[in-house]
Amino acid sequence: PAGAGNFVDVDSVNIDIESHSRNDRVMSITKAAPPHGYGEWVVVNPHVWVRSANSLSAQQIGTKDKGTIVIGKKQGDWLKLTQEKGWMIIVMGGGHLLQSRKVEYFHVRNGSCESMGAFSIY
Repeated sequence: PAGAGNFVDVDSVNIDIESHSRNDRVMSITKAAPPHGYGEWVVVNPHVWVRSANSLSAQQIGTKDKGTIVIGKKQGDWLKLTQEKGWMIIVMGGGHLLQSRKVEYFHVRNGSCESMGAFSIY
């Protein structure tokens, strides 16, 4: 949602959903997304090292297991992490270690995520 985890409103898409009687607004949502160039990635290899710099010779400072979701900015074959320090290689030896994910976020100002069939990320 906008304002959480450094996500921002990117295209000002506002949707107002009215009740059946049209007498009141049931919910108001705004589409939100990470800043341009940033995105979500899923680890598709059993384990991927987090490194201190974008080099295979850089110090290994952590690891992420298969299925872990990370947020970062792609720079060449590397992902610069945004919610923690470090870099992860995206492709190595012709195989993908990370796969980009297409996601959409909405800031629900009036109503709830559950009422629109969505999950809260708070």
